[in-house]
Amino acid sequence: MFYGEVLAELLATERNPVNKMYLNEIRIKWKNLEKAAADKEQSNELLVKALNSFTKQINNRKYRFVESSEKGFKDDSPLFKPLYLDDIISIFMNRRSILQHLGIKWGRQRFTTNQGLNPISICSMQDEPNFVTGESPEFLMLTQEFDFQFRITGKRRFIKQQLLFPLMIFHTYRVLKLEDVIRAEYYANMAKSTFAKVHVILVTEMVEESLMHDIKTLPFDTVFVLRKQVESETLEPISLEVVNALEEKITSLLVEKDEVSDNFKETGIISQ
Repeated sequence: MFYGEVLAELLATERNPVNKMYLNEIRIKWKNLEKAAADKEQSNELLVKALNSFTKQINNRKYRFVESSEKGFKDDSPLFKPLYLDDIISIFMNRRSILQHLGIKWGRQRFTTNQGLNPISICSMQDEPNFVTGESPEFLMLTQEFDFQFRITGKRRFIKQQLLFPLMIFHTYRVLKLEDVIRAEYYANMAKSTFAKVHVILVTEMVEESLMHDIKTLPFDTVFVLRKQVESETLEPISLEVVNALEEKITSLLVEKDEVSDNFKETGIISQ
């Protein structure tokens, strides 16, 4: 799990004995969440209960850095990054059969951008078409990998290239702010230039109170606010209802084609 790897690395490198004690306290709560994630009954109720217990622990003020004592962790420490939300999404994704499909990749990765021909000149294209690609920053994504090959008509030699198309991109935040929305919009448009049907989902615990941007007009499928609140020192619990809705959204986007085509035999309705 993403957060578990970060926690293990921090424990391995931390030299301050008090901070080491803090990390072990946090690890106890994290292990409880891992146990709930491994529940074969796939109970989101247990998962959310463990997640709330864990996030309550890491939001304890004593873990924040105090300059006078040099104890605790700074705000930019990976300890406070919402990688645990990436893990929750990954749990839901691992329940889906699509991960067994050929060429499918899940995890933190980069997608292919700006693919196309860029020869030195038109006349040199038959010998050096110069197929070029770019690369996005790393995101939590479901991607489809292609072994792409082509050749100039009349030639025998194929030019080969690996391309990674984004299918679903997830952005996670503790507090969603205006600059986050602007950045996510930019990369969503970049992803759509590679694969127009890509789905972009934002998952946050809270939203910034001053966030007035009309998110509905932006290229996101859904924004899930897990605590149903604006940014505040008083935290509402993460909502089981919203977590269930997140999993339902993932499931609905990954419905097998056969399920869609056969459904009309029961409902008499065919819809997109």
